[in-house]
Amino acid sequence: MKTIKLTELKLHNFKGVRDFELCTNADRVNVFGANATGKTTLFDAFTWLLFGKNSEDAKKFNVKPLDESSEELLGLEPDVEATFLVDGKKVTLHRILKENWVKPKGQLEKQRKPDTTALYIDEVPKKVKEYQEFISKIIDEDTFKMLTNPTQFVSQHWTKQREVLTEIAGSLTDKEVIKSNSSLTDLIKLLDGHSVEDQKKVVASQKRKIKKDIEGIPARIDEAERAKPETISTSKETLIKMNEAYQGSLDKAQDNLNFAKNSDGTVELQLKKRELNSDLLNEKVKFDSGSQMQLSGLMNDLNDQQDLLSNTNSDLYNTKNNVRDIENEISMVDSKIDSTKELKQQLLDAYHFEKEVAFDESSTVCVTCGQDLPSDKVDEIREHFNLEHSGKLEGIVAKGKEQANEITELEANKNELNSKLAEAKTLLDQLTDKQSKELEQAEKIKAEINLQKEQVPKFEDSKKYSEIKQEIADIDLKLANAVADNSQAISEAQEKVGEIKKNMSQVTAEISKYEQIEAQDARIAELKEEETKLKQKFNELDKTDYLIDQFTRTKINLLESKINDHFELVSFKLFELQKNGEINETCEALVDGVPYSDLNNAARINAGLDIINTLINHFEVSAPIFIDNAESVNNILATNAQQVALVVTEDKKLKVSEA
Repeated sequence: MKTIKLTELKLHNFKGVRDFELCTNADRVNVFGANATGKTTLFDAFTWLLFGKNSEDAKKFNVKPLDESSEELLGLEPDVEATFLVDGKKVTLHRILKENWVKPKGQLEKQRKPDTTALYIDEVPKKVKEYQEFISKIIDEDTFKMLTNPTQFVSQHWTKQREVLTEIAGSLTDKEVIKSNSSLTDLIKLLDGHSVEDQKKVVASQKRKIKKDIEGIPARIDEAERAKPETISTSKETLIKMNEAYQGSLDKAQDNLNFAKNSDGTVELQLKKRELNSDLLNEKVKFDSGSQMQLSGLMNDLNDQQDLLSNTNSDLYNTKNNVRDIENEISMVDSKIDSTKELKQQLLDAYHFEKEVAFDESSTVCVTCGQDLPSDKVDEIREHFNLEHSGKLEGIVAKGKEQANEITELEANKNELNSKLAEAKTLLDQLTDKQSKELEQAEKIKAEINLQKEQVPKFEDSKKYSEIKQEIADIDLKLANAVADNSQAISEAQEKVGEIKKNMSQVTAEISKYEQIEAQDARIAELKEEETKLKQKFNELDKTDYLIDQFTRTKINLLESKINDHFELVSFKLFELQKNGEINETCEALVDGVPYSDLNNAARINAGLDIINTLINHFEVSAPIFIDNAESVNNILATNAQQVALVVTEDKKLKVSEA
């Protein structure tokens, strides 16, 4: 470890200090003086000597003595010199700000130009770059600031603090976090080679896309429903049979037409007979269609019943999904309740621990002379302790109440979800019963249709059948002597072909409507299947999201524990849980659970010294620590570095004492 120790510090004409010299070989030096006597100026001179900045890291500040009107006193050049022991080797640094007066050619009076800086190392003049390089080899500027000023580390941006703390604690891999918590085992497979952070982004992106796709499916289903054409009451099966019958009639009518065109004048009676035979077939089709129409009412009832059943099945499917979604949400709320209760218990433990903390009677003894402090001073110290002690307890209680309120809100949310779940399950039971009844009703209608089909009369027993058969028989008697012009037969045969084609076209158009409906039904079924798969995928992503959330919480606890093990007084809060469940990164120093910003000055100083001790061990270098307002601390924390305590007293001039 590299050790830097201050043995001598000389100031001449630096700010408000005309001349001052600090000489010491001690590890603890006290500098006493009243306010405005120059205690903080010593620290400014120390940092100016090394880096050309004051103790607050400002490069532009006035180092020259001022008169009563705050004007520079000319001719007085700020001069700071210090001697260090760096790993036992003596090193002397010297910085002087010199006035630069130049007499321009042809003028009698000198003019002041910008001041110049003279730098020396062991009395050897150095250029600025040489001087800076020499100091940087001894200690890095940023590191030096953190090691010499108890307030420096916590005054940095929280991201810089986290960076240093993470460097101190060492890395924590995703595999180490998962290995520490058996409930995260499934996460390894779900990460699919990604880091947890990258997978979290992937999951969020996929969930947004899937949610958008799911929300768009009802509109696409509605579009498919509206694309279905209106149909007549005749079923598709009947229309197909009618089309087949028309095709048979068309073939015969076409044969008759060809026969008429190629035959002599005696063909008219023969065509008439053929026409009657065709009529006989058509009448049979009409008769069968009429019988089918008798069943159309029942077929409509069956179609209506099947529509009801389809709607019920859809409602049942949606309700089952709703039950599953609510159950998943309840599971996540339960997990949040458990983690919040765990945090509440930790606060309760901290409360009982703090409650047992008693007043340190040793604090009533003067750290300088070892004698008991005056009773009024003891009362003041005791009152300060009691206020600080009660403040810590109140802070813990307030945070405990916050967690209790959050638990109450979560449990209320859970109760609400349980009520929704009960309602959803009741609806599920009702729909299941409704589905069973509708299935039963559909079977009854089917049985009635089958019964009526068995009772349909035969065409051969009809009056129309007998009439046409008689006409055919009469034509057979006339055919022997019949002679006629066949032009009328051709015309009638052509008319018959045209009529059958027209009827076939109408039937084909109706069949096409059914085919369009079937295509849209297939599309709707496909969309519903897609919706099911999307919801399943969404639930799987929810599981991954939940595990990633658990991973983050586990990593928080491990990382905070790993970092805080390096400190004696201070602990660091690296994450904060938002009310919406999100976790934000932060970096906040705490002492006994109280934020650094809420600590009194004494606690802040000791917290800063505790941090410096850890930084010394990490960077393996120690440097003089300047402790301003040290009078506010009864027991200054011991450090592995030299301390220069700046103490407010009634002394009109600075006084040095080795502790």
